[in-house]
Amino acid sequence: HRFVSSTHRFVSSTIGTVPPLQASLAVLMCAMGLTISPQDLQAATRQWKIVGLNLFCCFGMMPLLASIICRLGRLSPSATIGTLLMGCVSGGQASNLFTFLAGGDVALSVVCTLSTTIVGVAIIPLLIKWLLLGAIVPVQALAMLKSVVAL
Repeated sequence: HRFVSSTHRFVSSTIGTVPPLQASLAVLMCAMGLTISPQDLQAATRQWKIVGLNLFCCFGMMPLLASIICRLGRLSPSATIGTLLMGCVSGGQASNLFTFLAGGDVALSVVCTLSTTIVGVAIIPLLIKWLLLGAIVPVQALAMLKSVVAL
């Protein structure tokens, strides 16, 4: 209990606070948006095969690999849940930043991030329930969507 309390205090007083995190994400999203044009976004949305491959990797390959790691590593139940959750969640905004720094297609990265964010609201709870063989992990999809929109 003491460790959890001190960890919570540390996280809530540093980068774990919601307003600084929201502000940081907003600045990052705005900065990435300034690097692309409407034509870039239009071209990126036509690359549906890449967007589909991205969705498959995020919600197919990553959860499968996480599950294999858990089984082969014989992880504890709590480590298994954490590993599976991490394997089911897409990369988020960091991928857009690294795409920009590497000189990649930022518009395509933004479209991929948007697609995994939208699809993830529905599929992550289903993946977790399936991967944990029906274990109850309370996930409120509507609250999760509101949280994403608030960011």
